[in-house]
Amino acid sequence: MMSKGSGIDKRQREYIDPVKIIYKTEDVENAEILLGNAPVQPVFANMSYCLMKKGSSVILDFGRELNGSVRLITHYIEGRSKTAALRIRFGESVSESMAELGEKNAGNNHTARDIMFIAAAMGAAEYGETGFRFIKIDVINDVTVQFQKIHAVYIHDTAQMVGSFACDDPLLNRVWQTGAYTVHLNMQNYIFDGIKRDRLVWIGDMHPEVSTICSVYGEHESVYQSLDFVRDGTPADQWMNNIPTYSMWWLIIQYDWYMQNGNLEYLNEQRQYITDLINNAAKWIAAYKITRDFDRFVDWSSHLTECADAGVMAIFILGFQAAKNIFKLYSDEAMALKCEYTIASLTNRTYPYAKNKQIAALASLSGIADSEKVYDEILSKDLLHGLSTFLGYYTLLAMGKAGKHKDALSIIRGYWGGMLKMGATSFWEDFDLAWTKNAFRIDELPVEGKDDIHGDFGKFCYTQFRHSLCHGWASGPTPFLSHCIMGVKILESGCKKVKITPQMCDLKWLKGAYPTPYGSIEIEHCCDKKGKIFSKIKAPDEVEVLW
Repeated sequence: MMSKGSGIDKRQREYIDPVKIIYKTEDVENAEILLGNAPVQPVFANMSYCLMKKGSSVILDFGRELNGSVRLITHYIEGRSKTAALRIRFGESVSESMAELGEKNAGNNHTARDIMFIAAAMGAAEYGETGFRFIKIDVINDVTVQFQKIHAVYIHDTAQMVGSFACDDPLLNRVWQTGAYTVHLNMQNYIFDGIKRDRLVWIGDMHPEVSTICSVYGEHESVYQSLDFVRDGTPADQWMNNIPTYSMWWLIIQYDWYMQNGNLEYLNEQRQYITDLINNAAKWIAAYKITRDFDRFVDWSSHLTECADAGVMAIFILGFQAAKNIFKLYSDEAMALKCEYTIASLTNRTYPYAKNKQIAALASLSGIADSEKVYDEILSKDLLHGLSTFLGYYTLLAMGKAGKHKDALSIIRGYWGGMLKMGATSFWEDFDLAWTKNAFRIDELPVEGKDDIHGDFGKFCYTQFRHSLCHGWASGPTPFLSHCIMGVKILESGCKKVKITPQMCDLKWLKGAYPTPYGSIEIEHCCDKKGKIFSKIKAPDEVEVLW
């Protein structure tokens, strides 16, 4: 554990070569060497080098979003100075790697993306740690630099994927994999939300990420560390991350995590904190303070709108439902009854939600509103618009609850697939299909007369280049496809009993795996011409499967 003091960094370091030269000035010689198989250690032997001099620049594409740094291997440096003054700019898009500080909100926010440094001859040095796919390197002083190699240092968790999903629609397969990869990039000992921005643990943002981890990896230490880290930093009479709904998300994660992994010993360790948290929250609810006296943040799509109150109510209901289930495990009937009374009190309050799909979805999932009515009147309208990458997961779940799985797949294909069409290799902090109408892709140089999908859009704290293009909260389609399409529903803690009810919609076949503490459940579904589903399921002996 690394929550306090020093500790061992268990992450893996991997050297990644660039796959493409996006841009170079005419005076760069032998640039193609940077794409080759040069040694990763400085050498004495004569070999060809990439030559860059004052004013030279090159933009490299590493093929996919990475968390890490850049490593430069230099040979000789010729000029009055024996060291080279270099500038490196990291970018999640090509245009971000080209931006000056302050241009379209480009900045060194939380992780440095635009830095100056000195490189020495016969050296191999690393610079920066952030989220990026592209780098631009400029030579500043009057020297000629011989570059032997430039590669990314990919720093990542060593977890191996246990869960899987594959079907006859390649786009859905890409979406599932991209969601899994997005979260994997954010598993950095603790669970981050966006690797190019702050390295804080945002517990509410973590719920979609933990749902993805459950579907892809099963049990993982980073979840325990993150849950404990936020708990230890937040007295039970205060709110996690200073956001009341985030304390409720912590409760929801605790119960979901228990159902996935069955670790009752860990859940028992939370007993006093959960009791104190619920007692404090119940007092606030009884005094009607949760819609008056604190931050009513649910997600950015509803921020500062009249719908936020309904979202707060829904999340508090979901949080108290999780707590009630936990207290029953503790055999604490008094606290379970307190949760039940509080849920009834919240359910009797009415707040508008019709103007926001995400809030309407939460209302459906929490029981505030009828799921079919929410679908008919709100979620079905203008299917691919009015969505958010964060609470879009719950929009999918609400559509599944209403039995509209086919429309949910249409949203995944159109909305999350829309990011892939714009060059995404990880899912973004926010996205709107309207942004794509006249925009160039993130892996293209700026095109005159077209919009910059990265630099020209965004809202609130994520305008323009501050916008994160790798945000774990956007991974919701991955657990949705595993649970609601492949059909895995956990009935008993630790996956000791599961029910598998596939929703094939327009798919002809589907196969995958779902992690359990005893090994993975291997699942295959196929449809005949009449739509009848045939399934083949192989599960560990400890897991009872209903289907």
